[in-house]
Amino acid sequence: MREIRLQTLVEEDHTARLRLPDDVRQGPIEVIVRVDEEPIGNGQSVRQFLAKMKASPRPRRTQEEIDRRLREERDSWE
Repeated sequence: MREIRLQTLVEEDHTARLRLPDDVRQGPIEVIVRVDEEPIGNGQSVRQFLAKMKASPRPRRTQEEIDRRLREERDSWE
C-alpha cells in the first residue's frame, strides 16, 4: 500500500475533486479526509488538547492527602 498526499479545495457545494498520479491503477480506492480544526489556543484543536490530556500522566492522590490539603487551605483563611 502506498500513501499519496494531495491538496484540493472544497467547493461551495461541499465537493472536492482530486487528480491522482498517472501510475495509480483503475479500480476501488480508499479516501481518507483530514480536516484541520479551529485552534483553541497555542495552535491546538480541541481534539489535540483532549488527546494530550488523556495521554499525560496524572498523579493520583489518596483520600488522606486530599483531606490534608483541604484542611491546610481552610486553616490558611484564618
